[in-house]
Amino acid sequence: MAPIHDLANTMKKVEEKGLQERVKVYETKDELSALATMFNTMMDKLEHSFRQ
Repeated sequence: MAPIHDLANTMKKVEEKGLQERVKVYETKDELSALATMFNTMMDKLEHSFRQ
């Protein structure tokens, strides 16, 4: 449950603090680590778009 908890907390932090927040990626090579990686990639692209 820790990866889901971390993802939810990071989403709250993004809402409160901004686009610089990222999810801790657990090296479990499962669906949750893939989801965390996709979330971080999406946030990187979104942050980059806002800076341009």
